[in-house]
Amino acid sequence: MVRMLPLIAVEVLEKELIESDAMLLLNNAGPSKAAFAFTRHFVGWSMGVCLIAHSNSKNAIPEIEHGKNALLGETDKDIAAFIAQVTANRALNESLRRGGRETYEMNFTPWLVAGR
Repeated sequence: MVRMLPLIAVEVLEKELIESDAMLLLNNAGPSKAAFAFTRHFVGWSMGVCLIAHSNSKNAIPEIEHGKNALLGETDKDIAAFIAQVTANRALNESLRRGGRETYEMNFTPWLVAGR
Protein backbone atom coordinates (compact mmCIF):
# COMPACT_ATOMS: atom_id res chain seq x y z
CA MET A 1 0.00 0.00 0.00
CA VAL A 2 1.36 3.41 -0.95
CA ARG A 3 0.86 5.96 1.83
CA MET A 4 0.87 9.60 0.85
CA LEU A 5 1.44 12.33 3.40
CA PRO A 6 -1.49 14.74 3.54
CA LEU A 7 -1.05 18.34 2.49
CA ILE A 8 -2.23 19.44 5.91
CA ALA A 9 -0.14 19.68 9.06
CA VAL A 10 1.12 16.34 10.31
CA GLU A 11 1.16 15.99 14.08
CA VAL A 12 4.17 13.69 14.23
CA LEU A 13 6.08 13.86 10.96
CA GLU A 14 8.72 11.38 12.08
CA LYS A 15 6.10 8.71 12.75
CA GLU A 16 4.50 9.28 9.34
CA LEU A 17 7.84 9.00 7.55
CA ILE A 18 8.99 5.89 9.41
CA GLU A 19 5.68 4.13 8.79
CA SER A 20 5.62 5.08 5.10
CA ASP A 21 6.89 2.71 2.43
CA ALA A 22 9.22 5.37 1.07
CA MET A 23 10.17 9.04 1.08
CA LEU A 24 9.90 10.59 -2.36
CA LEU A 25 12.13 13.60 -3.08
CA LEU A 26 11.72 15.24 -6.46
CA ASN A 27 12.60 18.79 -5.48
CA ASN A 28 15.40 19.08 -8.05
CA ALA A 29 13.69 17.38 -10.97
CA GLY A 30 13.00 20.64 -12.81
CA PRO A 31 15.16 23.52 -13.98
CA SER A 32 15.35 25.16 -10.54
CA LYS A 33 17.86 23.62 -8.18
CA ALA A 34 17.54 24.24 -4.45
CA ALA A 35 20.60 23.34 -2.42
CA PHE A 36 18.79 23.59 0.91
CA ALA A 37 16.39 20.84 -0.09
CA PHE A 38 19.15 18.25 -0.10
CA THR A 39 19.09 18.23 3.70
CA ARG A 40 15.82 16.31 3.41
CA HIS A 41 17.79 13.36 2.06
CA PHE A 42 19.85 13.32 5.24
CA VAL A 43 16.75 13.56 7.42
CA GLY A 44 15.28 10.53 5.65
CA TRP A 45 18.50 8.56 5.93
CA SER A 46 18.96 9.47 9.59
CA MET A 47 15.49 8.04 10.30
CA GLY A 48 16.08 4.88 8.27
CA VAL A 49 13.47 5.78 5.66
CA CYS A 50 13.54 4.17 2.21
CA LEU A 51 14.50 6.97 -0.20
CA ILE A 52 13.39 7.46 -3.80
CA ALA A 53 14.79 10.59 -5.42
CA HIS A 54 15.39 12.29 -8.73
CA SER A 55 18.78 11.45 -10.22
CA ASN A 56 19.79 15.15 -10.00
CA SER A 57 20.23 14.58 -6.27
CA LYS A 58 23.49 12.78 -7.05
CA ASN A 59 24.90 16.07 -8.40
CA ALA A 60 24.87 17.53 -4.89
CA ILE A 61 25.24 14.33 -2.86
CA PRO A 62 27.76 12.03 -4.55
CA GLU A 63 27.31 9.52 -1.70
CA ILE A 64 23.91 8.56 -3.10
CA GLU A 65 24.23 5.17 -4.76
CA HIS A 66 21.34 3.84 -6.78
CA GLY A 67 20.27 0.47 -5.42
CA LYS A 68 22.42 0.78 -2.29
CA ASN A 69 20.98 3.68 -0.28
CA ALA A 70 18.28 5.06 -2.59
CA LEU A 71 16.57 4.54 -5.90
CA LEU A 72 17.30 7.34 -8.37
CA GLY A 73 15.12 7.98 -11.38
CA GLU A 74 15.00 10.52 -14.18
CA THR A 75 11.53 10.01 -15.60
CA ASP A 76 8.04 9.67 -14.24
CA LYS A 77 8.05 6.05 -15.40
CA ASP A 78 11.28 5.35 -13.48
CA ILE A 79 9.88 6.87 -10.30
CA ALA A 80 6.54 5.05 -10.59
CA ALA A 81 8.34 1.73 -11.11
CA PHE A 82 10.54 2.35 -8.06
CA ILE A 83 7.51 3.14 -5.88
CA ALA A 84 5.91 -0.12 -7.00
CA GLN A 85 9.15 -2.04 -6.33
CA VAL A 86 9.70 -0.81 -2.78
CA THR A 87 6.08 -1.38 -1.82
CA ALA A 88 6.03 -4.93 -3.22
CA ASN A 89 9.57 -6.04 -2.33
CA ARG A 90 10.10 -5.82 1.44
CA ALA A 91 13.68 -7.09 1.18
CA LEU A 92 14.59 -4.30 -1.26
CA ASN A 93 12.86 -1.74 0.94
CA GLU A 94 14.73 -2.89 4.06
CA SER A 95 18.04 -3.02 2.19
CA LEU A 96 17.64 0.60 1.02
CA ARG A 97 16.68 1.66 4.55
CA ARG A 98 19.81 0.03 5.98
CA GLY A 99 21.99 1.45 3.21
CA GLY A 100 20.66 4.95 3.76
CA ARG A 101 21.16 4.79 7.50
CA GLU A 102 24.72 3.47 7.04
CA THR A 103 25.47 6.28 4.57
CA TYR A 104 24.18 8.81 7.09
CA GLU A 105 26.25 7.34 9.91
CA MET A 106 29.43 7.22 7.81
CA ASN A 107 29.11 10.70 6.25
CA PHE A 108 26.47 13.02 7.66
CA THR A 109 26.09 12.76 11.42
CA PRO A 110 26.29 16.19 13.09
CA TRP A 111 29.68 15.48 14.71
CA LEU A 112 31.19 14.34 11.40
CA VAL A 113 29.88 17.37 9.51
CA ALA A 114 30.96 19.78 12.26
CA GLY A 115 34.43 18.24 12.28
CA ARG A 116 34.87 19.00 8.58
